[in-house]
Amino acid sequence: DELHHKCADVLGTVTALLARGDEIFIGTESVLYRLGDGRLSEISVPPDFAGQAIRDLTTLGSTVYAIAHRGLLQVQSDAAVRISDPLVDDAGASGLYADSDGNLWFYGDAGLSRRLPNGTFELGEEIDETFGISVSINSLLEDRSGTLWMADTYSGLVGLVEQPARRVAFYEGLQSAQAMAVTTDTQGRIYVATPRGVDIVDGPDIRALISDPRFDQERVQTMLIDSQQRLLIGTTQGLRAYDLATDQ
Repeated sequence: DELHHKCADVLGTVTALLARGDEIFIGTESVLYRLGDGRLSEISVPPDFAGQAIRDLTTLGSTVYAIAHRGLLQVQSDAAVRISDPLVDDAGASGLYADSDGNLWFYGDAGLSRRLPNGTFELGEEIDETFGISVSINSLLEDRSGTLWMADTYSGLVGLVEQPARRVAFYEGLQSAQAMAVTTDTQGRIYVATPRGVDIVDGPDIRALISDPRFDQERVQTMLIDSQQRLLIGTTQGLRAYDLATDQ
């Protein structure tokens, strides 16, 4: 309830979510927010980023990064600064994700690219060719075993360690062939948002957690599980919270 009342009137479409301890960073179509210490505060961005959608958020070590149309931002407690990198700008990414090996992945309609810890770049064509798939990626996740999973518009949920890549789609148990967002819990289960609701992938088992036809109009943009074991779902209509302890 507290989260709802603080956010309902100001957020609009929630495009990105990131939990860091008890803090939650929230990206919208025009503003970046930090929810912490009992208050919702706006994080200032460089003037040429003002009014732009925050497409995604990730953390690499102790550093929070955000990506917007004009490029990459490093986020501090109350301000964000631009990181100028022509290779990042040219990647045309709508999302980013930092894995446990220190790679910073960039993804979107152009596929996957990554910046390695040494600063070199691997472009999307190389990675797409390796895995032999055509992608339009909405969300990326690394599970406890190190498998990288992507939620894809055309391919559903795809694991990118096995070759050929493991694919989990509509005919295998998801409520829809489209996967819009993906996150995980402390037990290693994978939560997948589709236009029909949210499914849980637990090893070979798949079950529906939320079945709701409104998800087809209220499009899911992002998901995470916070420190209070709530599944937070950012949609085009704002922020939903599902209590995993009470199934409400």
